[in-house]
Amino acid sequence: MTEQPPGGSYPPSSPPPEPPGGPQPPSGGFQPPPPPPGGSGYPPPPPPPVAG
Repeated sequence: MTEQPPGGSYPPSSPPPEPPGGPQPPSGGFQPPPPPPGGSGYPPPPPPPVAG
């Protein structure tokens, strides 16, 4: 266990390279914004128009 496999392991002095884009959230890559707190002083957005 004294010899390192050729090109098969990272040097112990440096951490492994991170994936491109930094750490990815477990939600699939996109984090939706949190809902607005209730009673903040403004009315909720109107419902989407119904096609028909």
